[in-house]
Amino acid sequence: MGRPCEVCCNLQVAGGFDKSKSHPLALKSGMQILVRGTEDFRKSGDGGCTTCAFAFKSLLHFGFSPESSFRIIIRVHAHGACDLTTEDFTMQLYTPLGYAPAWEGISQSSELSLVSGSQQALRFISACLSECDVKHLSCKRPTLELPTRLIDVELPREDEVRLIETPGMPNIPYVALSYCWGKGGSLTTTKANIHAMKDGILMTRFPQTLQDAVAVTRALKVRYIWVDAICIIQDSITDWEIESSKMATVYQNAYLTIAAGTAADATEGFLHRQHLVADHERPYHSDWQNSNGDKTILGARIIPSSESHTLDQVEEDSIPLTLRGWTLQEDILSTRILTFARDELWWACQTQQCCECHSMDSYHNAERFLTIAHPRDAFERWQTTVEQFSVRALTNLQDKLPALSGIAKVIQDITGSPYIAGLWADNMVLDLTWSSGAFLNENIRTMPNSRLAEYRAPTFSWVSVEQSFSFDHGHFISRSRIPPGKWVPAGTLVEARSAAVGQNPLGRVQSGFITLNGLVIETTLQVRVNKILGELYEIAVDQVVNSFTPDTRLEEFEGINEDGVLEKSVRRSPFESTSRSAESGAPVFLFHLGDWHSTEREVGRRNYLVLGRCPYDLRKFERLGLHQQDFSLSAPVLERRDSALMRTVTLL
Repeated sequence: MGRPCEVCCNLQVAGGFDKSKSHPLALKSGMQILVRGTEDFRKSGDGGCTTCAFAFKSLLHFGFSPESSFRIIIRVHAHGACDLTTEDFTMQLYTPLGYAPAWEGISQSSELSLVSGSQQALRFISACLSECDVKHLSCKRPTLELPTRLIDVELPREDEVRLIETPGMPNIPYVALSYCWGKGGSLTTTKANIHAMKDGILMTRFPQTLQDAVAVTRALKVRYIWVDAICIIQDSITDWEIESSKMATVYQNAYLTIAAGTAADATEGFLHRQHLVADHERPYHSDWQNSNGDKTILGARIIPSSESHTLDQVEEDSIPLTLRGWTLQEDILSTRILTFARDELWWACQTQQCCECHSMDSYHNAERFLTIAHPRDAFERWQTTVEQFSVRALTNLQDKLPALSGIAKVIQDITGSPYIAGLWADNMVLDLTWSSGAFLNENIRTMPNSRLAEYRAPTFSWVSVEQSFSFDHGHFISRSRIPPGKWVPAGTLVEARSAAVGQNPLGRVQSGFITLNGLVIETTLQVRVNKILGELYEIAVDQVVNSFTPDTRLEEFEGINEDGVLEKSVRRSPFESTSRSAESGAPVFLFHLGDWHSTEREVGRRNYLVLGRCPYDLRKFERLGLHQQDFSLSAPVLERRDSALMRTVTLL
């Protein structure tokens, strides 16, 4: 075999080409990234490279100007897939199904669907289900438990469905729906209409998203579907609490979850959406001969960009379903989920993830939630999950814990740990290292009061704040490939309890406390004036001063302690409080949770809870925020101040 073309590298990762002439941007993760211009392809094609000639002709086919100065980014994956990105589109090279591959590993699939509700889209769904049923042993989960109610979509009249009660029924397959309710006002089951819903429901009464979900269910020849608005009695607090506590089993046991990704409101539907490829020329095909001498077809087609194949997008590019709080656990808990995305369909099961264009085939398939077995992995996954959840929206902020109760049930089954208002007793010290960057460098005078008018969670829980947050995972460089450091705990949990409200033991709470034992340092807040940012807080620990960002706006108060003495302390500013923010010299307490040690970089990071006295019980404390302090592992240990003592403290 001759040397690869120095312009296109034969669109395969190879070590034999001259890297100094091919100008690769990077060679990482088994993927070669090259930058070229149309003139490079034209000249190389004229010189005899058939691959460059094909690339040049296909680019012209899709309207790319040969005079364009825009450089073309070529991604060549180690397994053989390849795509070219211009300023206007991403073009994938592929071989249609039914033909020998043009080269080993090239993408092979059916043509992409033009509309989400087309027969081509249905064939993709059926193919994914068939492959999963036959090949994926880890995805075989029999329906061990039916939801309390289901919708029967196979009635004599095609324009009618009905609600059924499942007790006594055999365990039969059903589809579950994940969707955005939107502004509301659509049909729901209530105590007043439940009997009528069992008699029959005209399809025209359903919002379009539910109608579309029924259509897909019927097309897959499944008789039953679960939809929360219809299968839960919405004006019954008891029924809502009981059924919301069963979310884990509802989605785990479903034959398939349909995710209406593009519909921001239940009235919008998702089967009518026209996909990206409908706006472009049809695929470009050329006769080809592979390295084995087989005659075949090499094709080029427009596909969604690589950035659109991930949920990690900026908000304006995200599909509506990924912005809502409740839908996160519906995705995570589903054994198999089919997402109607903006420009194609996505599939994910416990074994693989893919999309219609098969770009996802080359992505790292992260461990699905239902395959986690070790408690340490479960706790880590919980932290990353609630971080994702914290950036999503909820119509009712009191739903924070209920919207995660299905995931919490899975974590509890793995770990056996008591659940304390969004944190785990067996991982409590690490779970307390959450902090929010939402108020980083914000003037303390303009910081909002985040506490709600009504109780939602104890102050030590992330549930008690509205803003997004993250845990300290032990990384010392953002997005670094260096593994996290070693956690060295300093504090210990003595006792932890929370009291649930209603029938869902992992749902809303009415109270909670934790008791910790460890080193407590008495210190004060200091206000530093920044000419640009305004007034900021600082805290000094062991002669080192660091900035401090609180969970919410803080204010000072006075109360009578257990010795009958008037004592000043700091608290989170209550809802609608107009008191002035806490000033320099305001007393606070630091509880040493533990340190991360990075032996690779010879540095460490201490984590302190910043505490204030509890306003209604000065013997106890409330959380004000998290304070962190970097230090050198090789530096001498400074002597602790007299104000540092081992104490047992209770947080409310």
